[in-house]
Amino acid sequence: MKIILTILIFVFSWTLVNGQLSDSYIARNEIVYNQLEDSLSKKCPLTLSEFYRILDIQIEQQESESRILGEVCVNFHLEREMDFGFSHYYLSLNAKKCFLIHEFSIITENEKIIALKHINGLNDDFFVYDSVSVDNIIQKQKEFLGTIILDYEKLLPFKLFAFGEVCSIDGSPPEECKQMLEMVKNSDIEHLFYWLKSLNPEIQAYGFEGLHFLEKFYAKKLSIEIKKVMNYVKSKKRMIHICEGCSYGTTKESFETFSDIFLKNNYTVFKTLGYLK
Repeated sequence: MKIILTILIFVFSWTLVNGQLSDSYIARNEIVYNQLEDSLSKKCPLTLSEFYRILDIQIEQQESESRILGEVCVNFHLEREMDFGFSHYYLSLNAKKCFLIHEFSIITENEKIIALKHINGLNDDFFVYDSVSVDNIIQKQKEFLGTIILDYEKLLPFKLFAFGEVCSIDGSPPEECKQMLEMVKNSDIEHLFYWLKSLNPEIQAYGFEGLHFLEKFYAKKLSIEIKKVMNYVKSKKRMIHICEGCSYGTTKESFETFSDIFLKNNYTVFKTLGYLK
C-alpha cells in the first residue's frame, strides 16, 4: 500500500511540474474556448478543420505535437451523420505528459460547428453551443418522431455512451444498459419509446433493444407508431459506439446491432446472468 501511495504521489507531483495543469495551459484552453464562443456569438461558426487548426493537431496522424495540448495521440475518433443534415464527431486525445484524456464531442450543421463539449476531468471543461441551431435539431426530431421527454444528456450525443451487454473488468452491463433492462422488467414501453426517438445513437439503440425484447420475448404488443419508428431507426446507416468485454472505443454498423441474431444473443446473455427473467 505504501509503495502504491508513493507512486501516486510521484505521478501527481510529476504531472504538476511537467504536465499541462499549469496556468499557461489553462490560459491556452481559454483561448480555444473564447474563439469558439466568439465564432458562435457572431454567427460565423468554425468548420471542423478550423477547430483542429486552433488545437494545432493533425487528426489524420496517430500522434502530433500541439501548442495547446502538448504531445498527444488519438485514442478514438468517430464521425457519423445524424438526421436533418447534422453530423456528430467525437474525438478522444491522450495528452502524454500529464496522462490527461481530452474528449471533444462536436455537432456540426453544413460542416459548421454549432455545439462542442470538452471534458478532461479538470475545472477547465467547457461547453459552447448555438442555442438556436441546437433547439432547431430537437424541434425537427420532435416534429418528425413525436414527443420526446429526455434530459439533454440522453437526448443529444454530447456524452458518448457505450452500447453493450457485459463490459468493463467486472463484466457488468453499462449503466444505461441497466436502466434499459429495468424498463424491460417493468414493461415500460413509454420511456423506451422516448429513448428510441433520442438523437443520441447509443440511447436510441438501447431503446430499440428494449422494445424488441418486450415484443419478441415477453409477447408485449407494440403500437403501429412504435413499430414505424423502429423500422425507420433500423433503416438508418450509422455507427454505434459499443463495448465488448474490456474493449471500448470500437464501433459497429447500426444494421448489425439491430439484427435479430445480435439482439437474441444479447437477450440470452442478460437472461443467463440474471438481469432478465
